[in-house]
Amino acid sequence: MYIGRHILSGFLLLLPFQAMAQMNVVVEDGAVCISKTPAVTVREDTVVFNADAYRIEEGSNVDDLLNRIPGIQFDAGGNVSINGRQINQLYVNGKRYFGENIKSALKNMPADMIENVKTYERPSDVARLSGVDDGQAEQVIDLTVKKSLMGKWRLKLNAGGGVSYDPQGKYRGRVNVSNMDKESQISVIADANNITSLASFNNTSSNVTGSGSTGQRHYRDAGITFSLDSKSLQQSGHIQYDGRNTDRRYSSTAQNIYAKGGSFSSSDALNYGKPNNIVADYRLEWWSPSRLTSISFKPHFQYKMNDNFTESAGNTYDKDPQVVKDSSALVNSARNTSINKTGALAFDASFQLSHEFREAKRGRRLSFFTHFWYSNTQGDYTAYHNTRYYKIKKNPDSVLVKNQYYNEGTSMSRILGKLMYNEPIVKHVYFQMSLQADYSYSDKNRDFYILDAAGANPSPSPELSSQGNYSLMSTQLLVD
Repeated sequence: MYIGRHILSGFLLLLPFQAMAQMNVVVEDGAVCISKTPAVTVREDTVVFNADAYRIEEGSNVDDLLNRIPGIQFDAGGNVSINGRQINQLYVNGKRYFGENIKSALKNMPADMIENVKTYERPSDVARLSGVDDGQAEQVIDLTVKKSLMGKWRLKLNAGGGVSYDPQGKYRGRVNVSNMDKESQISVIADANNITSLASFNNTSSNVTGSGSTGQRHYRDAGITFSLDSKSLQQSGHIQYDGRNTDRRYSSTAQNIYAKGGSFSSSDALNYGKPNNIVADYRLEWWSPSRLTSISFKPHFQYKMNDNFTESAGNTYDKDPQVVKDSSALVNSARNTSINKTGALAFDASFQLSHEFREAKRGRRLSFFTHFWYSNTQGDYTAYHNTRYYKIKKNPDSVLVKNQYYNEGTSMSRILGKLMYNEPIVKHVYFQMSLQADYSYSDKNRDFYILDAAGANPSPSPELSSQGNYSLMSTQLLVD
């Protein structure tokens, strides 16, 4: 047993052409007890993994811990699944943690806080409050925090920097602040780094075919999540931002061999991207003192924006340009530029009211549920194409210019209403009925313009423009 543990750890890593420095600061108060327990236990439909049974490096985060547990997989995009079923919700001590953004939560939460990892199937909120099974249960991961850390503030800092092949160098800064107990929890996370390299190289035949790229990605992530519980009220929510700045350059050479002759090509390109994303949600559940009436309200907001710039240049030759040094081998040359700006707004909210008529018959319940969605996506796209041809017989030196611009927008709204009734027949046997109405409306438009050789004076192009909308209404009655 260690009382009032305070840890200060750091390391220096030296590699050829690269130096990285990192410091971890962990502050804990209270007692930590170490004991031997089984690695896995099963409690009815819940599988519990003991975190201490899996060896991980000091300073690791929860994603490193989950990678060690059999049956839990991470794909290339960081999505988590258990025995093939994707996980969309993360819970800590039975409370939602950072909504559906579990990738960021797992990589920022310290693993040494966790006592065990539970996996089980959780009914949907509609089924849980109404008592009517809607078939929407989902597999979840629920992390249990060590008892010695409950109710105590915990701070973890991680910072690193150094030099590398990139003149900007490498850096990383990460912070996690949290306080969790039975009635409430709050966590703040932040991460900024450029440690992901976009460099690659491939050469299959010297001076004939090859490709390579260099670049760097700057990543930013910050968020706060909370939950508050009382006897008749539960609240939870989170707000999170993540963004990236991507700078990448490509270069390639190639040879194409045909039955008669062949061709050679070379190209260079650069790309800048700035995607940003903001997500916020809130959940409220209330019960009357008698627990017969309950209300649930859940709004959700998301905004995405992205600025993207790409510029490329390429040449095609009928002879190897490494052998023929003058321009006589040049067939054509192309210069292309594209500028894209997009923004997407999404909002949805659900409301549920449920009442149990226990005074008449225990288990008799009437519930009303409604869900509203709205989304709007807008984009501006500009493209400049300039191709010069050198070996057309009628016009040996000609230029094709194709410049265009279009804006595109899509909006969607939808509302769903459901009335559900649950009637007990005999023990563990119920009559269930639900009536559902669903209405949706969508509108999409695209305005296309042709630009002149200078990239100005837009001229509308009706044949390439489009506009349309549709609406759909459906009703459904289910009896089970």
